[in-house]
Amino acid sequence: MIIAVAILGAALFSGTVSAAALTQAQINAIVGLLQSFGANQSVINNVQISLSGGTPNVSDTSTTPASPVAECRRLASGMWVGLSDRETGNEVSRLQKFLRAQGDFTYSEITGFYGPATEEAVRRFQSRSGIVSGGNAETTGYGIVGPSTRAKIAEISCGDIYPLPT
Repeated sequence: MIIAVAILGAALFSGTVSAAALTQAQINAIVGLLQSFGANQSVINNVQISLSGGTPNVSDTSTTPASPVAECRRLASGMWVGLSDRETGNEVSRLQKFLRAQGDFTYSEITGFYGPATEEAVRRFQSRSGIVSGGNAETTGYGIVGPSTRAKIAEISCGDIYPLPT
């Protein structure tokens, strides 16, 4: 983690990063990566500002310890609207935390309930990740967490590309 923060910090302050060259999805992915590594919030804020073309607040040198590294998110079950943590062994909350770190889940709290806000966040993630970008849950799986979405989540959060059993 220290290496990742050091590399991003060097890029942040060297002036070689071109904000115009990055899409919002790329910026969100970088911010999500920093969050998953437990980077200090001031570092995350400054990286996001810099990558968006702003001027980071270099005087913000908070020394608050970073949060623990996020867990590898290997979701074992498919999920869809109406499920909750009770039926999924807390996997809805794990999904919501992952989607929040990616910038897709913007609801004010982690609820543990797969409702419309979670469905919309899953759709954003699926579209952004190239899994599926149209149709509906019944025809294409758009908005539900099936094998392809679970595999992509594992790839991003665990750093591997091993598909989950179906």
